Amino acid sequence: MPDGTIAESNVTGISGNDFTVDPLPGVPVDGAMWGLTANEIKPQKFKVLSISESENLTFKVTAVSYDQNKFARVESGITFMMSRFLSYQRVCCLRRMA
Repeated sequence: MPDGTIAESNVTGISGNDFTVDPLPGVPVDGAMWGLTANEIKPQKFKVLSISESENLTFKVTAVSYDQNKFARVESGITFMMSRFLSYQRVCCLRRMA
């Protein structure tokens, strides 16, 4: 949000690549990050290696999965339960509806 806070909202409808959410407490900043979560699925972190524009407003992002526990796994031999992530074949954009 404009003041730097994170806002949460419920998805109330999905139609094709468009989805509707309950009203937010304000207007999000243009270009702000966003994500979808569920009780059993959480966002997966990535380290972005490169970003390039392939067509008008279509971008190619190359990234690798980020594992915050990798050093503990290697150095301490600790076993962590793997998180369950949702796999996206196609990612679409969130746009503000007028």
